[in-house]
Amino acid sequence: MSQGFVNSDTQATTMNNELVQVINGDAEFVPLESLRAQLSQLGFDSKGFAYSVVAILGCQSSGKSTLLNMLFGTSFPVMQAEHGRSQTTLGVWLGLSASGGTGGSVDESILVMDVEGVDSRERGEEHTAFERKTSLFSLALADVLIVNTWHNDIGRYVAGNVALLKIVFELNLQLFLKPGASRKLILFIIRDHVPELTPLSKLTDMIMSDMHSIWTSLPKPAAFGPSPQLSEFFEFRFTSLPHKVLRADQFVTDVDALRRKFVDASGPDYLLLAPSARQTSVPADGFAKFAENIWETIKANKDLNLPTEKEMLATYRCDEISQAALAKFSAAAEPLQQAQLRGELLQQFGQAAAMLLASALAEYDPQASRYVADIAQAKRLSLEKAVLVLLYSMFERQLTLLSQQVAASFLKSLAAKFPSDGLASRDFAKQASAARQASLDEFLHGAAEACLASAAAGEWTSEAALVQLQGLIDERIASAREEQIKALNKEVKADINSGYAKPFDKLLESAEPDALWPKLRQLHESVLTRAESFLLDRLQGFAASSTEQQQRVKELQDLAVHVLKSRFLEKTKFLQYILNKRFETCFGQDERGLPRRWKANDDVAAIFARSKRQAEQLLEAFCVLRLDPSLDQVDFLSAESTADPEPSLVILSPEEASALREQFSEAARSLYLQALRDQENIATVSRVPTYMIVLVLMLGFNEFLYILTNPML
Repeated sequence: MSQGFVNSDTQATTMNNELVQVINGDAEFVPLESLRAQLSQLGFDSKGFAYSVVAILGCQSSGKSTLLNMLFGTSFPVMQAEHGRSQTTLGVWLGLSASGGTGGSVDESILVMDVEGVDSRERGEEHTAFERKTSLFSLALADVLIVNTWHNDIGRYVAGNVALLKIVFELNLQLFLKPGASRKLILFIIRDHVPELTPLSKLTDMIMSDMHSIWTSLPKPAAFGPSPQLSEFFEFRFTSLPHKVLRADQFVTDVDALRRKFVDASGPDYLLLAPSARQTSVPADGFAKFAENIWETIKANKDLNLPTEKEMLATYRCDEISQAALAKFSAAAEPLQQAQLRGELLQQFGQAAAMLLASALAEYDPQASRYVADIAQAKRLSLEKAVLVLLYSMFERQLTLLSQQVAASFLKSLAAKFPSDGLASRDFAKQASAARQASLDEFLHGAAEACLASAAAGEWTSEAALVQLQGLIDERIASAREEQIKALNKEVKADINSGYAKPFDKLLESAEPDALWPKLRQLHESVLTRAESFLLDRLQGFAASSTEQQQRVKELQDLAVHVLKSRFLEKTKFLQYILNKRFETCFGQDERGLPRRWKANDDVAAIFARSKRQAEQLLEAFCVLRLDPSLDQVDFLSAESTADPEPSLVILSPEEASALREQFSEAARSLYLQALRDQENIATVSRVPTYMIVLVLMLGFNEFLYILTNPML
């Protein structure tokens, strides 16, 4: 058999890229001095304890070498798929990582071990013994053992490496593990994973179930105590990678993320131990001899012999039958999966799942029953687990679709209960509670139909999906409630506006300035009392707590003040006209409300001052909201005023009020001067002597009589 890589051209290339063979294709350890010399050429023997060992196991042609090259910058030869699928790596090879930098030291190195793939066609029937030896060799030397497996091999006894790991764990306990030794890290990398079909957590659970089953079945040396736990000796971690060809970009991204876990010691998911905690704990210049001793110990152990021919045949055939049954099951489940991906809710999914499971087992049982019972039963359990993993993922998708359907119908049902005119619901709490319960009942009925009636699927439950749906419905109820509260607030605001409308305008027109705010306060209290009563009555339909009622009433009070202030602000646009009108009414009309005819003895100045004061008092009333009676005596227009009202109460700023006052004063002054001129004219007429009037009448009497007697003139 060839001693290196299968292709001789490839072998020449690998030597130039500084790869070192440890075990050749004939299961022989390479000459010790040759190995030492090659490691020395790589500069490895000077590393001391500053190195870690990472090894990889997995099926032949599963992409192990490609993955190592991408992770660690090595150059292990890879299979050329266009030439067919065949063996590439023979034996065990070492490469020094080009990444470096582990443990936070620039001198730190990773020694990468590429192991011949298991289950190879080229080795034929002798593959099992060699695979066990190289796998145990890798586990004994490595600080991190990577198990490279395809996602569709999980649940299989041989293809999933369960049988191999069982033997390797047992012999590792017997030959190499000592009480108190540091834990081995086993990293499962699941290839071609499609998380949309099977979540990583489900695959992880299946693998860990297999690991615990292996551990439970192993005899443990007495030195480890009465009941040693798997977690005392091994740490398991899991990750997955997408298809390298079909999702090439994502594959590169995920591999780069995994690489950082080997080289970034500051990261939370760093995979390598500190030098003092590593399993090998030998200096680099003694690694070659240490590896040789490990290999000789493994070769001398007779427990690594092949199983019986019947067991081999049973394992092979039962695995083959299981794969055929699983393939037939997958084909039957494919239309259902596609329907779910299109968003279709499957009817009676539980019955369909039970039929699919029964069909898969019925396909397996008649043929497998002819082989070794224990192996046939183990393969049956693996098949059942694989089927249930896929069915459970479909069950979870079914629950998701059901939740979406129920949530959508809930919104429609709730909206149909509200008034169509935009007004708020009068019985929101009862309507929402009834719609919620109806939706949850609909979900529970659909979830019960989706569950698989099987003892093996006893852990299937819709509880988590139900809790999530309840949370979603409660969120939508809260959102709908807020919208209905907004509609109620609109009704309340309309009621407040209606209460202020005509009375407010009437008071501004007719009330004396000093009585304006007392009357406005009475109006405000009346409007507020009516609105509060309306609001509290309607909040009963929302099942509002006392705390919420107090909060809503406080918001109502603020709203009422805001509406009142808004009305004042609206009037300020016409305030100049209002002031002028108030002044003209007081100045231009007498006590009877008739237009004033100025007389010579009228005190125009006093009437002007009184009228001007009336208008200025009205301006003063516009400056600040005086809902607090103590503000009635404060003169905000006075230059000596030190009052500093809250900004929310201010209607007119001092600057705006002063500008309006000046404009009004100019207009009032014009009317005052006109009144003085009218009074002077009247005084002039009243000063004509009486004799002059008599004389005019006497001299003009004949002319006056002539006109009366001759109307045609």
